[in-house]
Amino acid sequence: MNISGGIGLACFPNDADNYRDLLTAANLALEEAKALGHGQLRLYDHFFGESVHSRLQLTNDLKQAISHNELSLVYQPQFDACNLTITGVEALLRWQHPQHGMVPPDVFIGIAEQQGFIGEITDFVCDTAIRELQQAR
Repeated sequence: MNISGGIGLACFPNDADNYRDLLTAANLALEEAKALGHGQLRLYDHFFGESVHSRLQLTNDLKQAISHNELSLVYQPQFDACNLTITGVEALLRWQHPQHGMVPPDVFIGIAEQQGFIGEITDFVCDTAIRELQQAR
């Protein structure tokens, strides 16, 4: 017998300010975890509570963001605390949505994976990081 599970997390007071709303937020996160498959963990995000229409709109907006180069990278230094030196950088993907503001990567990456266009995002990240590294040298 195989048993698996999923975990949905919501945090007080960021996600809700009372028990009932916190439980609702955690259940929405759990539903998202279940949708991703066995053994997944999802933190609550306000997009989980939106209607199917809003989710579809966000998916369409992400497709447009990819085709119109609306995604960007920011770089976070990797630091060697023993030698007090920067040893590298990590490229972090960002999407500034025109209506929703900053969309968390854990939301739009999941959409891209579910909709089958994660490869386009991966290509963008690799191409952009390499190009910007060459420009920085």
